[in-house]
Amino acid sequence: MNEQPGPSSKRRAGRLRAAAVGLLAGAAVGVVAGVAARLAMRLVALAGGVPPGFSTSGTLTVLLVALSYGAAGGVLYMLARERLPGAGAGRGLVFGLVVLVLFGPAYFIADQEGELHVSPAVGVPAFSALFVLGGVALGAAADALERRWVRPPRAVGALAVVVALGSAPALLGRYVLAGLRLAGVHPGP
Repeated sequence: MNEQPGPSSKRRAGRLRAAAVGLLAGAAVGVVAGVAARLAMRLVALAGGVPPGFSTSGTLTVLLVALSYGAAGGVLYMLARERLPGAGAGRGLVFGLVVLVLFGPAYFIADQEGELHVSPAVGVPAFSALFVLGGVALGAAADALERRWVRPPRAVGALAVVVALGSAPALLGRYVLAGLRLAGVHPGP
């Protein structure tokens, strides 16, 4: 017996496909954003008169965090994409601005290493630009990947859901740290 998939099955498959596209586009953009973040950190250090440091473990940490946030952001972008105005990079610009408004303050306030406080006049605009430019790149990458990738494996879609859910505690943690800092409590190093 050859049964046709029902509407809910098609919707679920469409969502998994979108999540898979978002995961891969976001991960790729996240790695590029991680490299850009490392360069921005160097600019902040130089502007603050602090000798810039470099370590392999620090760079790998930045890249892994950027990759995971990028992958989660890609999944979120694909979920929100139809509700955003514009198309491609323009839609990504709107997404980047929304992400900056929603997550930027917590990111800047919860700066655990104090790197942005060395030179906030350089750090805040530099990292704000990364949020926005990351959104632009994500919009363009997701649209390009979706056009070329006809049928991603379902496992990639399922992995995208896991990555998005797994990143939620890290994002929530930023808000908790920001709240503690605003309350005058300085957890961590």
